[in-house]
Amino acid sequence: MRILQSLGGFTRLVVIGAVVASGSLSSDSAMAADDKQVCLGAYISAQRLRNEDKLVEAREQLLLCARDVCPATLKKDCTTWAAEVEQALPSVVIEARNSDGGDVIDVKVTVDGKPFTDRIDGKPKNINPGVHTFHYETEGAPAMDEKVAIRAGDKMRKLTVKFNNKGKSPPGAATASPDSSAAPDSSAGPSPTSTGDKVEGTRPVPAAVYALGGIGLVGFGVFTYFALKFDSQVSDLDACKPSCAQSKVDDASTTRTISYIPLGVGVVGVGVATILYLTRPTVDNKSEARGPRFDVKQISGGGLATFSTTF
Repeated sequence: MRILQSLGGFTRLVVIGAVVASGSLSSDSAMAADDKQVCLGAYISAQRLRNEDKLVEAREQLLLCARDVCPATLKKDCTTWAAEVEQALPSVVIEARNSDGGDVIDVKVTVDGKPFTDRIDGKPKNINPGVHTFHYETEGAPAMDEKVAIRAGDKMRKLTVKFNNKGKSPPGAATASPDSSAAPDSSAGPSPTSTGDKVEGTRPVPAAVYALGGIGLVGFGVFTYFALKFDSQVSDLDACKPSCAQSKVDDASTTRTISYIPLGVGVVGVGVATILYLTRPTVDNKSEARGPRFDVKQISGGGLATFSTTF
């Protein structure tokens, strides 16, 4: 029967749901729960980034969920996908020369406006596939730009830039560039980023993290119930085959279909909670003290939620 043939894939989902649902918010297992949430968050993010051809970022996430601390099911998938991404991930080797044919080492390179490297060292650097704009700057020569189409799987592609330093600017002349910064004006007072004005803050956990995490864990709990029920129904079908009543087969199929709903709720809830936790902003201590605050604390026999504000 087709329903029995699908047991292998369904059991794998049971394992993932049970592993994540086993995470606890108690202080004794907080570190293990955080590791599992990071693994699951990386597992989900890596697939999205890979579909968007952001292979550099996908590789970083896959290395996170392929660690030994991650659940075996996630680690196995991430290890396999990491090997596939590594094979498709392009890399470039940049070579810079002056008008005399000599090597230029100190070159600032940006790709699509983002920093790429500040020094030409002859080593390959990973880059996402697609069309990119390379911008090269070095002292004593005009900046250079070029558009390059990088193909997936193109390893160690050589890019050569030749600077024209024959018309070198005279000493003391200022060269404007998008990345140049003006000298600070002493009359404007100290910089807000100076050490003396360093702003200290905290990263409070948003209430939504607890809410979504709780919803996710409930979803995994309900999923586990239906998974165990389905397993029992399959055992009954094994005992009565090949003369099982069609109603029993239909009941087992319905149980399996319904179980996917809480599983989806669990994955989305825990996944979004993980993302919110990892990307929570830093809040100035003064601002946090004046504003409303929601907190959840563990106490003997349960938990305590508090809401406070200062006027």
